[in-house]
Amino acid sequence: MFDQLGALLKRQTQQLRELLTPKAKIVHELNKKERKADLSNNSIDDLELYFNVTTSKKDIIASQRLRYRVFSEEYGAQFKNKHDLDLDKFDKYCSHLVVKNQNDEDIVAYTRLLTQKQMIKAGRWYSEHEFDLGNLAKLDGKVLEIGRTCVHPKYRSGAAINTLWQGIAHFSNTYEARHLIGCASIPLLDGGQLIDELIPKIRREYFVDETLRVTPHTPFDFGQAGSKEAQTTVKIPPLLKAYLRLGAKIGGEPYWDKEFNCVDLFILIDVENISPRYKERFFN
Repeated sequence: MFDQLGALLKRQTQQLRELLTPKAKIVHELNKKERKADLSNNSIDDLELYFNVTTSKKDIIASQRLRYRVFSEEYGAQFKNKHDLDLDKFDKYCSHLVVKNQNDEDIVAYTRLLTQKQMIKAGRWYSEHEFDLGNLAKLDGKVLEIGRTCVHPKYRSGAAINTLWQGIAHFSNTYEARHLIGCASIPLLDGGQLIDELIPKIRREYFVDETLRVTPHTPFDFGQAGSKEAQTTVKIPPLLKAYLRLGAKIGGEPYWDKEFNCVDLFILIDVENISPRYKERFFN
């Protein structure tokens, strides 16, 4: 009888706890179990994300590992180190912005930010390796370079990119940047089909004024391609789409990055001309 009474009290206590437990906490626990179970199937778009400019060596190495994974698996990039890390000399001059899932502290998105002061220490902008930026000397105000941006493949349906842009906007506002520059990469694992289909629309709608054009040191060889509009709607890669929605302009013809097996489009954003919807959302 005492055993039955004990079991009854235990069930009632558990029911009471469930009634008093906030629904969010229950969902939180379920999400944790789902994440641990399998990350290879459905996309995850967790709202419990936050951004941080980190100086932690552990975080920076984790970011370099995420960069390695994205660029090697999705672009076919070849890295020369044996530690499954993407790293270069600019890392020590940049600020490292990470987006983390607060449930497990995993880094799910990343970008690095190079100010003009740090650019002088580095010797040049990273983008100058790929483009002649001579015309950008005409720009007024501070310039901030965004680079090595990547998002975990399971976090690309919205929240992670939005959180990343919140972080970029916060840093940009603090730095009082007038212009954001960087590159948007498009992989060539499809033999160049995507960039072939995108380039007519990009040239027509998004190229910056000729007075601010940049010139690629190694232009992509389109051959006979790149001259015909795609017959169906072309799916723009998420990061490039985010840039264009903000009001970004494309600096000119793409650079052919043979080491990373991709083409890079030069991005130029005038903070004062950002789309009002996104300016209010991120930059105010």
